[in-house]
Amino acid sequence: MSRRAKWLASFSMTTCSILLIVSVPHPWLVAVAIACMLAVQVWLWKQPETVAAVAHAATVSTSGVDCTDQTTLASRAQAPPEP
Repeated sequence: MSRRAKWLASFSMTTCSILLIVSVPHPWLVAVAIACMLAVQVWLWKQPETVAAVAHAATVSTSGVDCTDQTTLASRAQAPPEP
C-alpha cells in the first residue's frame, strides 16, 4: 500500500471522527466508531509499502509517465538514460 493512500485514509478517518463527535449525540456510539477507525489506522500503518507502489511513485515523479508494469519498470531501470 502506498504512503499516499495511508495518509489519505488517515485524513479521511480523522475528518469522520470529528464529524461524529460534533453530530452524533450518543457518546458510546462515537467511542466505538472511533475505536474501530483507530484499529484500522494502526493496522494500515503497520502494513509495508509495496515495491510496486514505491516504484510507481518514483517513476511518475521523475518521468511523468504512469508505468506500473513490473517488466517495464525493470527494463527502464536497466536501460541507459535517454538523451
